[in-house]
Amino acid sequence: GIHGTKPRINDLAMVEGGHSVVSGGSDGSVHVWRVDLVSASKQNVGINETREVSRVAGTSEIRRSNPNEGEILAVNHFNTSSASICTYATQKGLVHSWDLRAALEPFVLTMPHDTGYITSMAMGSDRNWLVAGTSKGFITLWDLRFHQILKLWHHSRSGPVNRLATSFVPPPQSWLGRGASSEARPFLFAACGPNECAMFDISTGSCHECFRTVDYGSQYSRTRLEEMPILEEVPLSWSARRRVLM
Repeated sequence: GIHGTKPRINDLAMVEGGHSVVSGGSDGSVHVWRVDLVSASKQNVGINETREVSRVAGTSEIRRSNPNEGEILAVNHFNTSSASICTYATQKGLVHSWDLRAALEPFVLTMPHDTGYITSMAMGSDRNWLVAGTSKGFITLWDLRFHQILKLWHHSRSGPVNRLATSFVPPPQSWLGRGASSEARPFLFAACGPNECAMFDISTGSCHECFRTVDYGSQYSRTRLEEMPILEEVPLSWSARRRVLM
């Protein structure tokens, strides 16, 4: 680790279709943890009380980033018909990939300049696109088929994007049977701002639902409660769209 300190794990993701976990560390390492049961034993935890303790083993370091790129901040994994892809983001603003089956790097994506550190990544349900959120409230949408940026947004709350998740579901208007079209489309859930998670339509960037936690008896104004966050689209030059290392 840095200056003799022990490295820490910054992010975890499940390996799809397997009993493994991929982790990204502060020392720039990416590990796959294969959970294999080695032994199980009983341990006394109190008077006339025991519990079963399982010991697992099995880990391997699959990648180590260039030291100049700093820590691994976020990791993800997805399967395609021919590959098992792990993606990992570094402090330098690069999103690397690694095919666990073929042991090669299919692509490297470069985040737009001055958008902050990557704080969270999420994969689209069809595995054709990826979203990355940053410490400055930017959200980048990538097309993984052509390895280029499709959209760059700035969240109106302007705080760090704490977590991203995706879903392919019917529009919220159809949930209560209001007669709206029930055709499913991709949505993005973004946790950004104080105790708030918003649901955005990926195709338009519009906010459909906003979920908040409000303390009982708080002085939140009704205007504040009804205010919906927005994704402000940031124009991309053609050169920015092509900033990809092949």
